Amino acid sequence: MAKKKAVKKAVAGLGMEKETSISLRIDKQTKEEFKRTVEEMGLDMTSAIKLYIKKVIREKRIPFEVEG
Repeated sequence: MAKKKAVKKAVAGLGMEKETSISLRIDKQTKEEFKRTVEEMGLDMTSAIKLYIKKVIREKRIPFEVEG
């Protein structure tokens, strides 16, 4: 439960004064799996993606190893 509270606090501190939209295409199964996974962590998809974007900006890198 403490983990969910920490995540919610991090999302609340994103400070999105003026918002804009991003649109992407992804297969239905991946979307549903992502939605289910982040909801288990106490997030919605938008909040999870915002956290990812802020981490990339802050660290100036993809926050995991990219293999090709």
